[in-house]
Amino acid sequence: MKSSPEPVNVAVTDTPLNKKPKPNRNASHEQRRPGRLGAPASPFPDLGTLTVGLNSVFQGLEPGGQVTVLARDPNLRSGRRSPSEIVTVRLKDDSRRQLFCKYGGYDWHSHGLWGAAYEVEVYRQVLASVDATTAKFYGAYTAAAPNNIWLILEYLDDYEQLKNAPQPEAMIETARWLARFHAATEELLSKGAIPFLRIHDVAYYRAWAERILEFTASQRSSFPWLPTLCRKWEELAESLLLPPTSIIHGDFYGSNVLMGRSVPFVVDWESAAAAVGEIDLAFQTEGWPEEIVKLCEAAYQKARWPENPPPEFSRRMQAARLYQQFRWLGDHPEWTSPRGLQQLRALAVGLGVI
Repeated sequence: MKSSPEPVNVAVTDTPLNKKPKPNRNASHEQRRPGRLGAPASPFPDLGTLTVGLNSVFQGLEPGGQVTVLARDPNLRSGRRSPSEIVTVRLKDDSRRQLFCKYGGYDWHSHGLWGAAYEVEVYRQVLASVDATTAKFYGAYTAAAPNNIWLILEYLDDYEQLKNAPQPEAMIETARWLARFHAATEELLSKGAIPFLRIHDVAYYRAWAERILEFTASQRSSFPWLPTLCRKWEELAESLLLPPTSIIHGDFYGSNVLMGRSVPFVVDWESAAAAVGEIDLAFQTEGWPEEIVKLCEAAYQKARWPENPPPEFSRRMQAARLYQQFRWLGDHPEWTSPRGLQQLRALAVGLGVI
């Protein structure tokens, strides 16, 4: 296998993908609509408001950075996340740029998804402090509507989905990227608390089991094993509270990893939190063949702990894999399907939990 270069700070697009239906988490982007200048329907700002907001951002970055909006293309894969679009602009020097604009104030309030305003702070207070390849952050703009904060990033579409990149090299390099990011953010957290940052604690993990029980209340007779698993889950989740704690992406499916020049570019940070890194690794490898999963786990451990991986790693990976299933099934009632619940049971049986 060819080794990939160390990550460099190259900007890429932040392109959240709709996770429904579940089996196609890494689906390719749909064709975008032709560019247009007319006012889009709510929740997108009208042309005048958009121009004012972008000028506010760019004038703070570049003296005289006047912006003219040339085209707007909706991001058809926003799904339940904050609405977003791709905006083509011309600057005062006649150069053109494509921007990825994500709008707060209309966020999908998932239990583990905290919206565009939160993501702005991830860029400002976390990603700006570590060497991680992600979208270039131009800035944020607060519109007139309450909590309506815009996240403005550079948009580049020269990338390929993780699943379409050469394997297993791309998956292994992504696991190494995770290890380096978790090591860097572990050090960042050691310097002091980051007040805005969410923390995965006992209550957070317990809530996923409670949500599943709530969503399946009318079907409980079909899943008699579920209450027992949910009780045991809280005990197993305690292993996810052990140090070391890092900052995790929190939704590290392949749809949020874009490959460019054999380097992973990680996008969509609305679920970032302080937690154990094994969670991201469990999300990354979910659904992949066992041989690739093992290669990724080995690459992660070697890159993060070259001398001696902690003995708790295997137990935390088990808990992280169960958490991944709990989070998916507990995200929304329509996703708590009989098939998904049987997959949860199979995983729990395989791990010896029930």
